[in-house]
Amino acid sequence: GLVLVEPSISFGPRPGSVSADGRNVNPMAERALKRRPVWASREQLFRSYHSRDPFKSWRVDTLQAYIEGGTRIREDGRVELQCAPQVEAQFYDGDIPSWMIEGVSHLKCPLLLVTRASDHPFVLDSPVLQTLRKNAPAFRHIMVPHTGHFVPEEQPDAVVSAIWEFVEATGLSA
Repeated sequence: GLVLVEPSISFGPRPGSVSADGRNVNPMAERALKRRPVWASREQLFRSYHSRDPFKSWRVDTLQAYIEGGTRIREDGRVELQCAPQVEAQFYDGDIPSWMIEGVSHLKCPLLLVTRASDHPFVLDSPVLQTLRKNAPAFRHIMVPHTGHFVPEEQPDAVVSAIWEFVEATGLSA
């Protein structure tokens, strides 16, 4: 079986706009490039992230785990993000490979899709979602209310519950 939680696999065109000089600008990539890569400590990073979007809606323990796993201690004792802002920006600026979009039509296993609760056609009417729904022998789409894109960080218990229900309903073994 396969569980996809708020995946970024082409639920529509990537957001972007055109700058004055004619180049395509992705606001998420621009935001990533502004991210501070080095901090005095994990505590300082936590205090900064905890009070701003998108992190302020996360559970405290989840944010702490994210910071612990997503940083490394440098030789000078400071803390550095493991994913450099330039690398993250490349992810947002890159096109989704066509093989990935085409590949979903070949999935033939039970599939659980967990997303934020949204009636936005960007998600519900997307060709990828329709392909997943059509091809999976057992397909279930759970929408978790009161969340944004970071569903597992905001409501991890709801995600775990959805996964266990799916495993039990499809007869998969954990």
